[in-house]
Amino acid sequence: MTYIEFKNEDIARIAQATQGSQQEWDRVWEGVRSKLSATVSEALDALTGSSLEERSSQYHQKTQQYTGQLQSQMNAVRNVGNIAVDTNQQMSRVIRG
Repeated sequence: MTYIEFKNEDIARIAQATQGSQQEWDRVWEGVRSKLSATVSEALDALTGSSLEERSSQYHQKTQQYTGQLQSQMNAVRNVGNIAVDTNQQMSRVIRG
């Protein structure tokens, strides 16, 4: 019998799908970066105040940070699920006597 249930499968699936998309995002970014001409790159440098390489580095840093946060969330969700399972087992033992 289940007394407490957390439906966390969807959260874990979303997190896994998002992590799986990271490589695709990286390919898109690298494709855009490789197609920019030197003139466009210089114009963007002047407009944004940072070079294409700096923006690329920032992108990768933010992607890694997001992925780390996502992994932490997945771990937290898994822990909550484990706590629910343990609690259910303990409650069942107490009720059975």
